[in-house]
Amino acid sequence: MGLFDRRRPEPEWKHEDPKVRRAAVGRLEDPSVLAEIARGDADGRVREEAIGVLHGLALEGGPDVALPALGGLGERRHLVSVARSASHEGVSRAALSRLADAKALGSVARHGRHLAICLEALERIAEPAELGEVAQKSEHEKVALAALERIVSRQPEGPTEAGALNEILKPVAERARTKAAARRARAGPGRG
Repeated sequence: MGLFDRRRPEPEWKHEDPKVRRAAVGRLEDPSVLAEIARGDADGRVREEAIGVLHGLALEGGPDVALPALGGLGERRHLVSVARSASHEGVSRAALSRLADAKALGSVARHGRHLAICLEALERIAEPAELGEVAQKSEHEKVALAALERIVSRQPEGPTEAGALNEILKPVAERARTKAAARRARAGPGRG
């Protein structure tokens, strides 16, 4: 270690005091440094602060910052949030690609900021009940109608499944956010 190396101050995010590290993390904008802190800092509050900053960058940063920030996020709730609400469609799409369960996909389909991402999430949902939730609660008419078409186009395998499909359509007909979806649900399977 040379004379000048000792004079170079340690960055605040490496300080021994967790309060100082946490405050410093809030000012960082480098996704790779933030991801390193989120994975390895000894203090849980510092890690949470780093995750919060990464989340904010993924939601509102430009694609050159948002995509690396998204790479530092791993929790399902953060991925759903970014898929639903990122300002850039490509970032939403990248977050969506990391989701697999029907509830998460349904949340994106119902509440997504970008219509194309909502439709992509909808295409990956197979469960009729989740499709019914999307049809009932989506604010995008096109998404709600596409979900309904997926439900009503199913060929029920007997009276039990037909009854189940009708039970899915009933709340859509009564409480859908879009009038077109409610009308289509009242028409039922085979009519449209």
